[in-house]
Amino acid sequence: MGNQGINERKRSISAYIADHSATVSRTIIESLEMRMKLLAIRKRWGKFTDECCETIYLIFVHTLQKNSV
Repeated sequence: MGNQGINERKRSISAYIADHSATVSRTIIESLEMRMKLLAIRKRWGKFTDECCETIYLIFVHTLQKNSV
């Protein structure tokens, strides 16, 4: 993909964010909140490994992205 293709993708992403800014902002906030909750759980109980927390977080983010489209 050349520079033109990359620039088109950037414009497309920027347009999507502009059109869906409330959803994108909510998704980012919810994503950060979830990450903080996972860190608190790991710190409190020590039952989850880093890999487990990361997997749960990635599933959560993927679900948010699917629901926001």
